[in-house]
Order: sequence, then C-alpha cells, then structure tokens
Amino acid sequence: MSPQQYVDFVNKYGSANTTVLGTVGYAYNSLDSVLYPTKGTIHAAGAELSTPVGDLKFYKLNYKYQRYVPLSKDFTLYMSGEAGYGNGYSGDELPFYKNFYAGGMGTIRGYQTASLGPRVVNADGSLSDQRTGGNRRIAGSVELLFPLPGLGLDKSLRLGPFVDAAQVWGQSSDGQDVGPIRFTTGLSAIWTSPMGPLKFAVGTPLNKQSGDKLQAFQFQMGQSF
Repeated sequence: MSPQQYVDFVNKYGSANTTVLGTVGYAYNSLDSVLYPTKGTIHAAGAELSTPVGDLKFYKLNYKYQRYVPLSKDFTLYMSGEAGYGNGYSGDELPFYKNFYAGGMGTIRGYQTASLGPRVVNADGSLSDQRTGGNRRIAGSVELLFPLPGLGLDKSLRLGPFVDAAQVWGQSSDGQDVGPIRFTTGLSAIWTSPMGPLKFAVGTPLNKQSGDKLQAFQFQMGQSF
C-alpha cells in the first residue's frame, strides 16, 4: 500500500503533471588546491523556481559555505555550513520529491543516509521507519585535518577528527516532532588514491534520540571536500 503522503499528492495534483522549471546558481572558489586544500573559501548558492505556466508552483533555495584555515604546516581547520529552504506558492506546497534529506556523508556522519526528519505516514495513520525529507535543512561541520604521521610532507592521506550537526524539518502541515538538531563526532580519513579521492569516516552520535538509525562506518568515493 502506498504511503499516505503519495496518495495525498496524487489526489491533489493528479497522477501526471507538468512543471516548467527555472534554475540559477552562483559559485565562488578560492581554494589553493583541488586535491589537498589548506586555505581558501567556497560559496555556492542555488535557486529553483517553477513558473506559473506549469501545474506545480514552488521554489527551492540552497546555500553552502566551506572554509579551510591553515593553522600550521601540518594542521588545517575545515569548517562548513549549509542551509536549504523550499515551499510552494499560490496555494501549492513543495512536492515531496523535491524535499531535502539529511544523514550520511555530506550532511552528518554516523547516521544512515537520509535517516533524519519527518517519517512517512502510512495509510492507516501510523508512522513508518521511512523518512519523507522536508522543506528545511541545516547542516554544519568542523574538522581538523592533518597528514598521517610518518608520511612527511605527503598529504595524499589526511586524518581529521570532526563534529557534525544536521536536521531536517517538514512543512507545518506535517505535524511531526523531529526532535533536536543531531550532533555526531568521530574520525575521518581522506585518501587521494590512483582511483580518485576516497573518504572514510567513523562516527558516533552525541545526542541520539529514540528511532534514530545509525551507521558507524561510512565511505564515499569521488569527492575530496
């Protein structure tokens, strides 16, 4: 049986619809290196807007900030923050398939991918373990990067103790209490391998709540930051 969220969407907008979407973005990058950044800043902002000629009327905004601060020859402080917001206009809501998600590499390590935020409401009114995402998201991270001891000036393998934070909230009509912003801490390893950048993380929650889905070890390929 389909989740009530999907049923409600089809009942309101039909099983097929047309969206005429416009997008705009801005990015600024002053990093000193693509593979081994030690200083510099990234700003990235994006917006999506569905035009009134389509069936669905909504907008979605997102901003991300990253900064590397050299503390010494070996140590680099990395900080990042992200905020996203979306909503509908002219009586519409943000479509569920445009929702933000949080959990996993890129938002908050130590939690399963897309495991935070409101839950899917089943047809009988009960809450499932599946998450719906939401129209608001915040995420942030602080990490201290340094080369593996014994490798000298080789920065192809860097370690980093970190603290992450993130949460997702649904639209007011969802009526679900998703609890406080979650925090995790742990250790990451970034290896610039012959196959490309590989990132590993071991994380543990600092304020786990009932029903949270954890994943202590996580892996990502293809991104160095």
